[in-house]
This record gives sequence, structure tokens and C-alpha cells, in this order.
Amino acid sequence: MNPTRRAPPCPTLAALALAALAFVAARAPAATPEELADVDAKAEYGFFTGDERALGTLVAQNAALGASAQALERYQYAHAEFRLLQVAYRLRKARDVEAAAIACLETIEKANEADPRFAEGLVLEAACAGYLGSLGGLRSASARGRSESRLAAARELAPRN
Repeated sequence: MNPTRRAPPCPTLAALALAALAFVAARAPAATPEELADVDAKAEYGFFTGDERALGTLVAQNAALGASAQALERYQYAHAEFRLLQVAYRLRKARDVEAAAIACLETIEKANEADPRFAEGLVLEAACAGYLGSLGGLRSASARGRSESRLAAARELAPRN
């Protein structure tokens, strides 16, 4: 073999590395209640101060929550994404609103699949879909319909909430 030429990448080795990474991520310890409360407090602070950059950093630094097997951790991450989309909406940044709404929906959808009786998750999904629906365009009608159906489901689960 020529020492200047590199061997082609081994697809089996790459697949094994990805499987090992997925195994480690799946076995990662759950976030503590204090850590989740910290993420929530930072998301609220970023929202109330209108600090889009701080919210973006918070979302980026806590991406593991969005990939968690725990519905509550995914919910908390989606809530931070939701606060980011609200600030982008207030700043009239339609592209950022759309990107954050789609990210929020992808995250909260998985949390709701894990726990379909989680009314707060359904409400958050409805809110993210509502913002996406408000932008108009091709996704608008389906997003508004999704928002309405999730709110109806949440009302059935927790009528007094």
C-alpha cells in the first residue's frame, strides 16, 4: 500500500461508532430537577429580556435534553425553543420563527409520543404549531389544524388546567 494514500473509510467501523455513541447517549443519566429548573429559568429570563442570543446559546448547550428518552426533558428543551421562537417573532424575524417552530415541533412531538397524556406537552405543541401557522405559506393551514387538534386533546385530558 502506498504510504501517501489513505485507506478508504470503513462503513462497518463508522456504523459501529455511531451505534456506540447512540448506546452511550441512551444510557446518559437523566437531568436532575434542579438542572431542568435552571434551563427553565434561563429560558424565561431570555424571553422576558428579549435576549435572542442567550436563548440560542441555551438551546445549543442543552441539545442533549432534546434527544433524551425522558418526555419531561424533551418538553423542557422544546419550551426553551418555544421561548426562542417567541423572541424571534417579536423581532419580526420570520425565518428564525419558522426554524424555531419546526425545531420545537420536532422535539415536543417526540415527548408527546412518549407520554400522550401529558396535557402541557400538547399545549406546547399547539402553541408552536400556532406560530408556524401564523406565518402563512404552504405549512400554514396544516399547522393551524394541528394547533387546534392538540388544544382540543389537551382540553379533554385536563379540562380545568
